[in-house]
Amino acid sequence: MNLTRRSFLSAVGATAAAVTLPAYVKNAYANTSLIYSDVLPASNFQVQNVVRYAERLKQESGGEIAINVIAGGALGVHSQDAMYAVQSGMVQMAGLNLSAQVGEIPLLGSEGIPFLVEDYQQLSDFHQYFRPEVERIMGDNQQKCLFLSPSPPQYLFLNKLVETHDDLYGVPIRGADKFTVDICNAIGMSGVIIPWGETIPALATGRVDGVATSAASANDGQFWELLKYFYPTNHTWASNAVTINMSSWERLSEAQRTLMADLAIDMEPDFWRASQEADANSLETLQQHGMEQVAISGALMNEMRESCFPLRASFYKRAPQAEELVQQYLSDMGQA
Repeated sequence: MNLTRRSFLSAVGATAAAVTLPAYVKNAYANTSLIYSDVLPASNFQVQNVVRYAERLKQESGGEIAINVIAGGALGVHSQDAMYAVQSGMVQMAGLNLSAQVGEIPLLGSEGIPFLVEDYQQLSDFHQYFRPEVERIMGDNQQKCLFLSPSPPQYLFLNKLVETHDDLYGVPIRGADKFTVDICNAIGMSGVIIPWGETIPALATGRVDGVATSAASANDGQFWELLKYFYPTNHTWASNAVTINMSSWERLSEAQRTLMADLAIDMEPDFWRASQEADANSLETLQQHGMEQVAISGALMNEMRESCFPLRASFYKRAPQAEELVQQYLSDMGQA
């Protein structure tokens, strides 16, 4: 974290004070109202998941509970600070990108261990071991996790056909964070951390020749204008957690808490399907614009996976509990 907790709360408080909230947000405090903050844009499927949850909650509570969704980082809460914003009560609810919290709590990055999880089903299986830890950590940080929903799977977007491991060596590629860049470097590429807003200029100028990201992001960036091929690697995964401040939770009646919890359980499978649909729809759009999806051979995938084993060991040193979770998962899956 770049901010101390005191300076963080001061900065966010000043930003929140400067934001002109809609009238419905100001007036909602007279009722059971919860302010939800998210750094993602309102159009993102993760935010839309919360909007749908809020709509059903308002309907099924007879209007007793209103969640006011404020997206796009409008409250000045950055992704890496969202957990502390909820913990402090600066906002009652927020969407937390778990991988953005690893600087303070490395264990929350466990689902991002390179090549550990291959698809949504395996991610769901891993969550049987991972989710209890997420819920415990959130409880330790004065909040309750209502539901988790995964970001879409990851791809390598390149301008060259890749058939062997040698074809990847030295290719400059953009990654959003150190974890992704470390994976790219481990498999022989030349990873560079570049903010999303600088990614297209970096491709256009030749600073990088590829991007490691999701199909949804590639669609947003109209990658077909600069890149030709994409490879499904699923090299890392991350989920968003929707949490509520514990004091706000406890101020609700028992019936209200039961309704919120039950509704989250009921709707979470739909939120996972929304992630899958976002991936499928984006893939279709990319291909309609001339991009080609190329399968990676089993041999190459094994080589990439083996290249990243040292990263897995390094992560275990930062988060020793993660090794126990992974070993239990692999053992129960018959992969140990």
